[in-house]
Amino acid sequence: MATHQLPQIGNKQRFEELICDLFNAIYFTNTYKRFGRNGHKQKGIDIFSSENDVVIQCKKKDLSRKEIKIRKELMDDIEGDINKMIAGGLKIKFSKLFFTSTYKDHPDIDEFCESIKEEKKLDFDIIYWGWDTIEEKILDKKELIEKYFKNFVINQDLKEATFLR
Repeated sequence: MATHQLPQIGNKQRFEELICDLFNAIYFTNTYKRFGRNGHKQKGIDIFSSENDVVIQCKKKDLSRKEIKIRKELMDDIEGDINKMIAGGLKIKFSKLFFTSTYKDHPDIDEFCESIKEEKKLDFDIIYWGWDTIEEKILDKKELIEKYFKNFVINQDLKEATFLR
């Protein structure tokens, strides 16, 4: 595990942009794009790639609250957004639904994703990426560090991040 901590992204739109750029970088494509903007009927998704049959929902969370409340809220969000996708008649074909969050990785959320898939008999996978996973993947993408975390210097040999003050 690396000895660093990237700061949380300050606003929802910027977090969505980071996630979109991250998935494009991971999959060596430019097909991940935002699905509408605030005010549009997004039917439970923020980003999609038709090429990879993936949809993504981004959840920027206020981390100053108790962790149990944040986890409960995330699980409610996951179920609510899945219900929106089903009820809203989302016309985008997908086999994987990613929920990404500024909250950390947590096994309760991973298990919840599996249980809701079984409970609702869904034909797509539900995958949760908390900030721990996102941060790990960002550290492999120098262009994302430069774009979103300009005050960090990454030593690629040690995978350490240092914040410049």
